[in-house]
Amino acid sequence: EKQVRQSIDSARIDLKRVFKANASENSLSSDEQKKYLSDNTKWTRALEKFRTDIADVNVNINKLNLIVPMLWRQQVHYNAEQEIEKILKLDPLKIELPPTDEELSLIHQEELNQRNQEWMAHQANQR
Repeated sequence: EKQVRQSIDSARIDLKRVFKANASENSLSSDEQKKYLSDNTKWTRALEKFRTDIADVNVNINKLNLIVPMLWRQQVHYNAEQEIEKILKLDPLKIELPPTDEELSLIHQEELNQRNQEWMAHQANQR
């Protein structure tokens, strides 16, 4: 169950990231935005990947449901098209996303540089 949640969250975040990047570039109405995105190759690739990810999640749900005998504990499938529609209804300027691995790496590197500078200043003051 945890793997399913993590997989669906990851797929949603990836799609939201592409949506935010592409939709934030322009201030179009919802319908104009859909038209713009449908012509955008990055968005098209992101949709294909999202649909594949959702299909994989649903396969995992099928496997889990075979293991879980109680109906009330079984999970239902995710509908990729409904998930996409939910994302398209979001305001791209208000979408908050967790930092990417690259952003985390930069933050970590900046913190290390800051600590190094503080240490060097401390060492200089000790002399």
